[in-house]
Amino acid sequence: MMSNFETGQLDSIIVGCALPIINQDLKKLLNQDGKLFVVVGSKNQMHATLVTRLNDSEWKSKSLFETHLDLMKGSEPSVKFTF
Repeated sequence: MMSNFETGQLDSIIVGCALPIINQDLKKLLNQDGKLFVVVGSKNQMHATLVTRLNDSEWKSKSLFETHLDLMKGSEPSVKFTF
């Protein structure tokens, strides 16, 4: 795999923990036809997702299966006070 962090282009990215949403900046790191594997969601509603970059401004996402992983540290939802 060739990568160039100065221009932010990678052929593949695998995120080893869950994210509540897929950040646009993460998707922009992909080359055209590059692939991103990430688990997206929260609590009991997580899906393994494969994102493919089609061109400079378009991506295709495909949900592969339901699963559960710990959320990335710092991306956890804030605790809301309730009675």
